[in-house]
Amino acid sequence: MGILRSGLSSAFRAVADAFDPNAARDPSDPRYWADFGGRMSLAGVEVTDSNVSQLGAVQAVRHGLSSAMKSLPASVYRRGANGAREALPDHPVTRLFAANPNARQTPAELVGELAWNVSYYRNSYCAILPPGDPRASEYYAVGGLEWLHPRRLAMVERGIDGRLYYTFNPPTTIVQGAQLKQTTYRDDELWHIRSNPLREDGLLGEPIFHSAKHVFARAIAVHEYGDIWFKNNGQSGGTLEHPGVFK
Repeated sequence: MGILRSGLSSAFRAVADAFDPNAARDPSDPRYWADFGGRMSLAGVEVTDSNVSQLGAVQAVRHGLSSAMKSLPASVYRRGANGAREALPDHPVTRLFAANPNARQTPAELVGELAWNVSYYRNSYCAILPPGDPRASEYYAVGGLEWLHPRRLAMVERGIDGRLYYTFNPPTTIVQGAQLKQTTYRDDELWHIRSNPLREDGLLGEPIFHSAKHVFARAIAVHEYGDIWFKNNGQSGGTLEHPGVFK
């Protein structure tokens, strides 16, 4: 009965909010944090990509993975007979990663950033730039790859033509010449790297701070408790009461 009563209560609140969008929001309601890309946990702390990334263990693991990935050489191979591989040093993609994938990043920087993102958000994105695009590298005139932060993804949907369309918000850090409107890429205009587990629709990887929400919540709660303890110089709050005169 308790579970049924809780479910009905949540349903009625959702209907009420739909009719009254200006209603006061309860920070203890998990739906409150979902609007900001986070989720409330049983430990009583919100779990978002920002505060999870502040954990030292998370930083260390992501740094180790990205450092190892960007140190590996990138090449394109042709599959031969009996599983043999033949390197193609003159392939446009090999030459692209041997020089500059775009006008702002080296190959190591781009690969490291992709690994940094896919290990945490379980998604990495690069816009495929055609030859002659001012954002592409000038080397070899083979086009380029423009890195896109996963946090910028607004939505992904399947069009009536059966293709996927990815819409990205502009970056929060405004730079000179940056576009201030959303940009949509068709799936053949975007390099999307996904990692397991995937979401139910199979289109995106599920971020690690969602799939392991309660694990990170406990770690965040311990860190926050320690921060408050040190801020108070190790002194506990509250008062002591005694039934008589204390001497």
